[in-house]
Amino acid sequence: MFNHKTYLFFFLSAFAGCLFLTPWVRKLALRLNIVDDPGVRKRHERAMPTLGGLSIFLVFMLLVGSCLVFENRVTVKFLEKGRLVAGILVCGLIAVLLGIYDDVKGADAKKKFSVQIAAAMLAFALGFRIEGVSLGPLGSVNMGAFSFLFTLLWIVGITNAVNIIDGIDGLAAGVALFVCIGNFVVSLVLGNVVMSVISAILAGALLGFLRYNFPPAKIFLGNTGSLFLGMVLALVSLISAQKSSTMVMMLIPIAVLGLPILDTSLAILRRSLLGRPVFVSDKGHIHHALLRLGMKQKRAVMILYGFCLLLLGFAALVVLEKSTVAAVWLGALGLVFLVGMRVLGYLNYEKIRKSLCNRWRFRAKNAFCRYLLLKMSKVQTVDGLWELLTQAAREFEIDDMELSLNGGADDSVLRWTNGAEHGVPGEAWAGDPQLKSFDFPEDLGRLTLHYAGSRDEESELERHQRLEMISHAVEKRLGAILKFNAIRGPAV
Repeated sequence: MFNHKTYLFFFLSAFAGCLFLTPWVRKLALRLNIVDDPGVRKRHERAMPTLGGLSIFLVFMLLVGSCLVFENRVTVKFLEKGRLVAGILVCGLIAVLLGIYDDVKGADAKKKFSVQIAAAMLAFALGFRIEGVSLGPLGSVNMGAFSFLFTLLWIVGITNAVNIIDGIDGLAAGVALFVCIGNFVVSLVLGNVVMSVISAILAGALLGFLRYNFPPAKIFLGNTGSLFLGMVLALVSLISAQKSSTMVMMLIPIAVLGLPILDTSLAILRRSLLGRPVFVSDKGHIHHALLRLGMKQKRAVMILYGFCLLLLGFAALVVLEKSTVAAVWLGALGLVFLVGMRVLGYLNYEKIRKSLCNRWRFRAKNAFCRYLLLKMSKVQTVDGLWELLTQAAREFEIDDMELSLNGGADDSVLRWTNGAEHGVPGEAWAGDPQLKSFDFPEDLGRLTLHYAGSRDEESELERHQRLEMISHAVEKRLGAILKFNAIRGPAV
């Protein structure tokens, strides 16, 4: 009973702490202009403050730190596992710092994975390892030399899986809440105090945060929150898989984290079929599919919450060793999965055929974009940069383009109009007119593009992403050229 009172204290304290801190974090994000602007992939129509995960992190650190001064049977056992606790705190801090950097400045995939892999290696050194996998009545498999690789894949994979599902209001925070509930149940059965304390604190913090993040959201988790939650949940799930006489099957953490794992797996498969880079965002996630059926965000979130409950039920049955009932439950889950994939369009033959047909076109566009970015990185004049931009405009069917140079040694406006005969837009390009403006920092200027929208959502998203990549390359090279010209004289 005393243990339960301690866990309840942590849960309620975290809940109250997030209720209090989140509005202050929201004000801070708005004051510093750390917001998520509307865009092609975004559901919101106005800039929304991010950094919401900062309130969860601060509450988490404060309550874990309180174990140093709040002494009882639970906290003593918790601190006995100081190495594991330190690993969670340090790796969680690394994830938060990476998330803040990403929310403020933006981080590419290379930077993100480099930091995440470094954090995963540190976690492995501190004892978070998949050394073996229990297969129940079939025995167990010792990972041996592959332990390091599987551990890194698990930590980095789960961290990004939670980040990936953070696409609509309340989804990532709510799914993480259900994961914490599942982990707490597992930890009580196993008698794992570290897992119990961490899960109780995070569950309370997430429930308090959802007061402001549930649709319609007032603040987003941001990469600050999703990367932190992903990292901590990945590490906590490994605690249940430590090699011991009561080692639990990896099936349990996989079941508890089922939704983010499923969504990430489908994303990798989908992008591979389309010939896209695996780490380029799209609008094909499960929550996007539900929204395309005409659902409101709140209903889509509730359906996904229900799926998480089914997964938690299966995990609980496995922990309680109810093998027969668990097998029936697994069969029901499989049926729900197949029906859901069919309803959401993932098993649509015509859609798969179309994706395979588009594969080579997308790969060709990607190759052209890489070639163009390479050429832009070496160009020495504004005229040379402008020539490459006009090539891009023709390739991506831009109607009008304007580059305004507001700073440096040059002050001019370059304009280009596609000379091709467009005629009446065909079925594929009969969408609304699009006007995209990319403002460069430090008064470098602005790139403005005007073109006809596409009815094909995949093609429209593909073009927007390519144009964003090109605009970033223009911004970087333009800054270097104008800075050089300011010293050596105009080179236009």
